[in-house]
Amino acid sequence: MKKPVRAIQYNLEDPYGYFISKFTAKKLVNYTKRMHANVIVVFARDAWGRRLYLKGKVAPKHPRLTKETCLEELVKLASENNIKVVIMVAHTANKHMYEEHPEWVQVNVKGEPVILEHVPFGVAIKHPQWPLLCLNSPYMSYLEQEVKEAISIIKPYAVLLDSFRYQPDYQKACYCKYCREKFRKETGYDLPEEENWESREWKEAWKWRYKVVLESMRKLWKIAKEAKKDIVFMYNNHPAGWSGRANKVLEEARDIIDAVFAECSEADHQPPGFISEMVRLTKAMSGGKPVWASRNAFHMYRTVTSTTPLAVKQGLREAFIAGGSPWILFFSSTLTQDARIMDAVSEVYSEIEKLEDYMEYAEPLKYVGIIASNNTRDWYGRDNPASYVDETRGFYYALIHKHVPVEFVTDKDLENYERLKDYKLLILANNTCISDRALDNIRKYVKNKGKLLVTYQATILNEEGIERGDFGLSDIMGFHYEGLFETPWSYTVIEKEDILSKGVPKTILLGDMSYTFRKTRVEHGLGNHARLRVESDEVEVVAKVALPLAVYGYEYTLGRSPPPIGPLTEEPSIVRSSSLVYFSFQLGRHYWRLGLPEYSGLIANSIKYLVSERPVIEVEAPETIEASVFKGKDYYIVHLLNHTYNQRMLSAFIGKSRQATPGYSQPFAVHPPRTVIPILNVRLKANLKEDWRKVKIILPLRGIEKKVNLSRENTIVYTIPVLNEYEVLILEKLS
Repeated sequence: MKKPVRAIQYNLEDPYGYFISKFTAKKLVNYTKRMHANVIVVFARDAWGRRLYLKGKVAPKHPRLTKETCLEELVKLASENNIKVVIMVAHTANKHMYEEHPEWVQVNVKGEPVILEHVPFGVAIKHPQWPLLCLNSPYMSYLEQEVKEAISIIKPYAVLLDSFRYQPDYQKACYCKYCREKFRKETGYDLPEEENWESREWKEAWKWRYKVVLESMRKLWKIAKEAKKDIVFMYNNHPAGWSGRANKVLEEARDIIDAVFAECSEADHQPPGFISEMVRLTKAMSGGKPVWASRNAFHMYRTVTSTTPLAVKQGLREAFIAGGSPWILFFSSTLTQDARIMDAVSEVYSEIEKLEDYMEYAEPLKYVGIIASNNTRDWYGRDNPASYVDETRGFYYALIHKHVPVEFVTDKDLENYERLKDYKLLILANNTCISDRALDNIRKYVKNKGKLLVTYQATILNEEGIERGDFGLSDIMGFHYEGLFETPWSYTVIEKEDILSKGVPKTILLGDMSYTFRKTRVEHGLGNHARLRVESDEVEVVAKVALPLAVYGYEYTLGRSPPPIGPLTEEPSIVRSSSLVYFSFQLGRHYWRLGLPEYSGLIANSIKYLVSERPVIEVEAPETIEASVFKGKDYYIVHLLNHTYNQRMLSAFIGKSRQATPGYSQPFAVHPPRTVIPILNVRLKANLKEDWRKVKIILPLRGIEKKVNLSRENTIVYTIPVLNEYEVLILEKLS
């Protein structure tokens, strides 16, 4: 991987420029040095359409801009202090151009402007602040001129396509005259005005909208490289936002992207480890390009108020320990009214200065790979991506909690066997949509002793959602798909007691209530099972499906509880062979929603059953410790991040109650972590090769070094007496 950077984004993001005079180029450079950062990220042109550099003709100059606050001065001073500048360009949001050319705006099927602000579909906004202009309109020519001019005048280190939005989703899709004309010309169809996944027109429109974004990005990439040959071309994929659609854009544009900005603005209301997750996901989508991931300086979108120093430090560390570069985002109001977070940033960035040389030449251990499929999210997940994404996230967090090394693998990775061969195990977490070529590579992977963990309806569709009529891998799985057994609740009953069932209850409930409870009592699909026909003698049935006694239980109001277990069927629920464990239900989705140990236990036990070779570095610690291991030429680096927070509070929003009386308390509350509870005696076991006879153990943040010899079993056991917020341990091979 490339050497990490330490980035700071300064957002001057208000319509009137209240704060421009407070943030001179000199002050921003001094802030950056104080925080030990080496990259500054700023707007070249804001969402209201005003440029923030003095020279230029494409966009109007911000009325409050001066020589002391302009980008030309910032780049000059930054360069003198060995600081790089990234400029954000080509936003599809542009209030000024919308007012000059309202016909260029993206409009939804109702003819209303599509805007960057989050408002309910169909709620008309008379004076939108951030209207999105269409890439098929003459506005695209405007963006091309803007990119060329900004690079030529400012001469930055990189350009970032930040708010570059053109969505395929029905509620955000553009139906302007330019889109209608271009779609008709290129496909022969009229843009469909109804969301109908059974129609050819809708499917073509879905794919076409991605094509529009990709073609536009390639035009801007070419212009950027012509303006400055060594410019770094970046894209904001915002991996957990916008229904995940930008991940598809990134995966398809990985050949032109030099580095990726993974915006993680959801971190405050996501699990600990979320930023690490998004770094790994983004790195996979980009094909291994450098990933810079953000932690907001403020709490829950309250830009004027800083979050806790601990939340900032742990968020920045999350980005780093996953193999990314940390990026702190300040809004001008945050720095003006509540700048206390700067010391927290300085602390972490000072740590990273000591560690970045190790990370520059290290790569994550390849042990377990989870398939994260944009095709499955789009074609199977359709208008409800969570029905698929939650299955992959459940597996990811189960493995992180069990300290199992894990990375993501994408659709494009499956097309290249070289990207698969080093994993000990691949998880097909309900990856329904998969190409024939990918299936061939998985067959080759299994033939070469790779292992598979598969769930539910994985492989039953091709890459565009067309049914196969069977599992695509039935020939190596040893059983066939015979449709769905649909039930709101069900049970799986384990009949074999061995490594797969160790520590897991014999009877496990499947299904969950609907928390909004508007159309149905239960969450769709969670009680379902894929029906199997087992043909191979090498396939063993480990568990079977048990039916519920009723449609729902009566022991809780409104029938929201599950019914008791009923008769046991002959339907297989868990089957296995020497190379595969298969679950007929959505195991990962259950863990993501409910977090019960029986679900994560089945996942961890399956890996132990399939993979005899233990990870090179094993961590014995509570689930609240996030461990991350990288391999250099002659060393391993182990990151240990402590997420044991005693005041963290997340109160889930569960929708409107059907009861007439108001709720007792506000149903949505988020408290940031404020204190870390130290963990005692974190134990690491290193399973090394014979040529590692002598090893130097280094704790670089403590300045500790120790030489040790391997045991007869070629192992080293090392105990960290007290783990506070963060610790790094390096095992270096000695000659």
